[in-house]
Amino acid sequence: MNVAAHENHILVVDDLASNRLLLEKIFKRMHLHVTVAESAVNALELCEQYEFDLFLLDVNMPEIDGFELARRLQASNKTKHIQIIFVTGIKRERLDHLEGIKLGAIDYIEKPIDRELLSSKVNNCLKFATQEKLLRQHNIELQQEINRRKVLEKELLLSATAFNESSNGNFITNSEQEIIKINPAFTRITGYSEQDVLGKSPKILSSGKHDFSFFIRMWRSLLLTGKWSGEIWNKTKDGQIYPEWETITAVKDENNEITHYIASFADLSQHKQQEARIEYLSYQDHLTNLPNKSLFKQQVDQSISKQQRLGLSAALLYIDIKDFKKFNDSMGHEIGDQILIQFAKRLNTIIRENAIVSRFGGDEFVIWIDDINNAHHTAVDAATKQALRIKQAFSKPITIGDYDLQISSHIGIAVFPDDGRSCDKLIRKADMTMYQAKSEGSNSFKFFQAEMENTAKKRLQIETELRNALSLDELELFYQPQVSISSGNIIGAEALLRWQSNKLGFISPADFIPIAEASGLIIDIGRWVIKEACIKIKQWEDAGLFNEMQTISINISPVQFEHKKFLTDLSSMISESGITPSHLDIELTETALVNDFNKVKDRLNAIKDIGCRISIDDFGTGYSSLKYLSSFPLDVLKIDKCFVDEITDKSSHLAIVHSIVSMAKMLNAHIVAEGVEEADQLTILATAGCDCYQGYLFNPALKASVFEPLICPENSRKENHEKELTCNE
Repeated sequence: MNVAAHENHILVVDDLASNRLLLEKIFKRMHLHVTVAESAVNALELCEQYEFDLFLLDVNMPEIDGFELARRLQASNKTKHIQIIFVTGIKRERLDHLEGIKLGAIDYIEKPIDRELLSSKVNNCLKFATQEKLLRQHNIELQQEINRRKVLEKELLLSATAFNESSNGNFITNSEQEIIKINPAFTRITGYSEQDVLGKSPKILSSGKHDFSFFIRMWRSLLLTGKWSGEIWNKTKDGQIYPEWETITAVKDENNEITHYIASFADLSQHKQQEARIEYLSYQDHLTNLPNKSLFKQQVDQSISKQQRLGLSAALLYIDIKDFKKFNDSMGHEIGDQILIQFAKRLNTIIRENAIVSRFGGDEFVIWIDDINNAHHTAVDAATKQALRIKQAFSKPITIGDYDLQISSHIGIAVFPDDGRSCDKLIRKADMTMYQAKSEGSNSFKFFQAEMENTAKKRLQIETELRNALSLDELELFYQPQVSISSGNIIGAEALLRWQSNKLGFISPADFIPIAEASGLIIDIGRWVIKEACIKIKQWEDAGLFNEMQTISINISPVQFEHKKFLTDLSSMISESGITPSHLDIELTETALVNDFNKVKDRLNAIKDIGCRISIDDFGTGYSSLKYLSSFPLDVLKIDKCFVDEITDKSSHLAIVHSIVSMAKMLNAHIVAEGVEEADQLTILATAGCDCYQGYLFNPALKASVFEPLICPENSRKENHEKELTCNE
């Protein structure tokens, strides 16, 4: 075998230029591609750039000799397979020849060079190199084929495992649609074993629910695209019909002819049940099993279409359970849930036929009464009868475990079509009316009136502006002096919140505080009040004004009092401001104390641990008992203005005042009377044993800049001096 020109590449390494030139000429005459290198370093650089088939290395070279170069070539993956011939002009001992062979050399050529011998040895080496290269290439290809087959075997194993272990039912048919293989899930889903179906058509699974056109579409897809997917109803071995999602794929050979069909299907029975459950939960209240708001609106919209078509009237009743939150908080959510369930059951027993009862969430229920003759008074009469039936139904207690609970409600009523021609509008107006009924007392019902809408719009406007009041710096604390009845000196003040809106003008606290509580804005507003009061107390402490004056009280909303961050906020603001904690009086309404006794007690004790004083505002108007009050760490009871107003005319009010004073002494608490406007009232309160008072008789609530001079020692001495002069005159 002759080696073609330039097919083999020889690298000659010799430090003598004459030797390099001689060898280069010889190899070119042999039509070989030759590259020469003058040193071992040069040779290693060339090996990085080119591919060689044979190395001719001079043994005796400076710095790096031929043997060391051979070692380095053998250490490289790129050159370790290339054959080496050593060229030397010195007679070597047998030991040197053996060293060369160990380094990979296949032969030696001695100088002076015999051209014929060189040609013969080089040709033999190149033939051997070519054969070795072909063998290596063949080995590479063989290894690639082995690897490919291993990958294919793994893929086949994975495919078989996926087929057999899949949770989907799988089966394979031949081109004649005869089943040739199934997996265990096929048997689990259909009940058919492999012996039952081998050689049979998949028609054995047919449920009979699909018409001929269904299968025409299936086969059209299979023949045109090679695949079909869809929902299909099949039948198990024991005759049960079930839904499944099936995918069928046609397998084709190299001639594009179909050889097999592979089908995979998932049982949708459980999925269908879950869908039905989800749909049910989407439209039903899971606690009471009543329609929820979404379903109620759908049903009412359909009913409204009917009422309009037939010229009939209808009524919508919006119901709220009175004091449900108190039951839920004090007795636990399980009792609260049972109240809702029993309430729903009792409603269902008293509604007229075809009426719709829904729970909107929380303690809100809605009833729709339709098919009423087209007269407003007829609809009003029907709604009134329904509301009265509700009142009558809940005149008897609801029994839950060991509890007999007296439940009452508030009902707002809107009439179709007079109050609205859409479900949303009727709901909104009935809801609005229910809140009006709530303000008028328990177990009451009320029909929508046009002026209520104006009230609702005003509430919305107030809430909208209130959201910006803090950032616009529209809120301010005014201070109403609290005066000792015995000394006539100012011993404290109540910080009262005032709002001067840039858009709405002055808004009474009676108007905006309930809105703030209902919307949750009271939390941020309450934090601002605590912070502002602490800042002012610190200023007055630094000015030395806390002598006669002992405390500044701030009103805390029940919503804020129950908030999870209230105690943390209070403690951190007192700490940050650096005030004496006892100079801050936390004023709570009596109604804030009647929810969860243990929780309230823990919170009051925490306030005392911080160091603040505690006052009970509007005392006598709530439902607290002496037993509960004696367990609370109270410092002050405040007599509500409603008892002070008519204390001179009604002996019953005077008796209540005496009772409150007696109770305060038992609790070791001070008494402050609110709303004192007349001297006669003050005289009676003093006789009754009241300690302090506040009201217009002394001063209304004042800006801080107006209040501050009243508590300056110089002004107090001047005022007392003027009083003495007046008395002498």
